[in-house]
Amino acid sequence: MSGRTRLPLVALLLPWLGMASAGEEPLPQVWQQARERGVVLRAVGNEPGWLLELNGDGRALLKTDYGTWRRDFIVSANADGTEFTASVDGLPLRASFITASCSDTMSDRRSPLQVTVTLGDRTLRGCGFDLD
Repeated sequence: MSGRTRLPLVALLLPWLGMASAGEEPLPQVWQQARERGVVLRAVGNEPGWLLELNGDGRALLKTDYGTWRRDFIVSANADGTEFTASVDGLPLRASFITASCSDTMSDRRSPLQVTVTLGDRTLRGCGFDLD
C-alpha cells in the first residue's frame, strides 16, 4: 500500500481521531502491539472468531475459525483506500472498511470502522481501527 493509497482513508478518519484524543479509552495492549509490528488497519469479528491485519507495505494476515485457519497474502487497495482485494487459496478476497460506529458483539467495545471481509462465498463482519 502506498502512502497515496492510505491518505484518503486517513482523511476519512480525521473527525474520529479528534474524538479519540478527547477522552476515548486507549486501545487494548494487543492493538498497540499490532501497531508496533507495522499493522495499519486491524479488524476483528465473532461467530466464528476472526482477525484481519493489513500492514503499510501491503502484506496482510487473515485468521478465521478462532485462529485454526491462517493465511498471509498481499492486498491491492482501491483508489480511496477503503477497499482491499487479494486472492487467497485461489479464492477472491475483498475487505471493506467503512467509517461508521461499530460495536463488538462480545466485548461491546466501540470502534470507528465497520468491516466486511468476503472470502469466496463466505462473509465475515466485524469492527476495526486505523492504527496508522
